Amino acid sequence: MQRSLALAAAFVFLAGPAAAAGPPVAGARDGKPAVLLTAPLRTVFDCAGRDTLLLVPGLVDTLRDDTTGGPTALDAYACRPWAETGPEHVYRLEVAEELDFWAGLRDLAPDLDLDLFLLDGCDTDACLIGENTELGARLAPGTYWLIVDGAAGPGVVTAGAYTLALETRYPGVPPQICTGGLAEPLACTVGGGIARSGTLFGQPDLLRSHPCNPFLARGGEVWYALELLPGQGFSANMPTVAPQLDAVLWLFAGCGPEAECLAVADRETAGVPESLTWQNPVAETVTVWLAVDAARPPASEAAGAFELAITCGTEVPTAKTSIGSVRARFR
Repeated sequence: MQRSLALAAAFVFLAGPAAAAGPPVAGARDGKPAVLLTAPLRTVFDCAGRDTLLLVPGLVDTLRDDTTGGPTALDAYACRPWAETGPEHVYRLEVAEELDFWAGLRDLAPDLDLDLFLLDGCDTDACLIGENTELGARLAPGTYWLIVDGAAGPGVVTAGAYTLALETRYPGVPPQICTGGLAEPLACTVGGGIARSGTLFGQPDLLRSHPCNPFLARGGEVWYALELLPGQGFSANMPTVAPQLDAVLWLFAGCGPEAECLAVADRETAGVPESLTWQNPVAETVTVWLAVDAARPPASEAAGAFELAITCGTEVPTAKTSIGSVRARFR
């Protein structure tokens, strides 16, 4: 099954609000009937008295609530052209240090249509992201507002009970991947090959997003520390994956908030093998970090099964130049 944007919310690296909305027209949103807006509509709201959540990396929490009977002050947001005429709940988010933030709505009744919006001010023109049931963003220190609102549309319920799931994590690639012994060390010999197999079932979800891939990867990962000789290239291929597994391959030059993504393979379809290639550009041996990941956590060992084949280059040419900034990223 191919992944769709409706089912795989994008992770956003914030660049500011989008243009928005006004008089209603018939339309559709994420495959559901909706009322769309076509001209600007702005509301400045009172920030006082909001539920406050303190966000630090490593938070995993759920909140159960019900928008029934709540205020209906906000009917549209600048970042999405959707009419939101139902009651809303507003959460104030206090972020003390840079982190990756994710929020998702769960346990919704079949006809209940709630949406999520993230703002950096008490003004609907300050909307950064709007999504159907989940959103993610890298947040700098500051104050934000997360809003659960009811969408307008024919035949939908605009208020009701929900579970709000929240997660925060270290920005970028967690350092323990490079220093905590979580990655299996592999050496790429000239013209050699490496075969590995395993399952993503039960693996820790240490990396969920990165600017090099707009889709969230919620499955746990299996990591490899691959040593490459000067100028040596390699290819990583997945000969087989379980039919239910929507696999992703990541390749990084190191760990930390500024870890460079060297390559990513994500064809957004379950049961389809992924592959990537890369060549060491410098005249020295380097270690890169390769991960097998998935869009969703597998339900069993069999559902998370994969095979990985690494083919190492047969020649090791001397790099013509050795760029200091390129070399430094591997230290």
